[in-house]
Amino acid sequence: MEIAMNKLYWTVWMIVITSVIILLEKVLLKPRRIRSVLEKQGIKGPKPSFPFGNISEMQQIRPQPPAGADSTEEWVYSLFPYFETWKQRYGMSNMKFLFIFI
Repeated sequence: MEIAMNKLYWTVWMIVITSVIILLEKVLLKPRRIRSVLEKQGIKGPKPSFPFGNISEMQQIRPQPPAGADSTEEWVYSLFPYFETWKQRYGMSNMKFLFIFI
């Protein structure tokens, strides 16, 4: 009986330790690795915060198109107001935009 309980404890501990390692990998290490790869390619941006990334910063930014924006471009700034702010703060990098008009 005692041997069976000992094996059960070891099994539970191994499951807990494995789960914690997998969680740390997915939540902390993988995003950092992706961010470092993007920075090596010249793509910079705001540092995400745990657990929701940049959502709080995105909600604080109000939609205002830049002074020289055409009326056809204004919808971009109303949908994604943080693009202009981040573009001014971090630069354009090598990012290309593709606009398709139907």
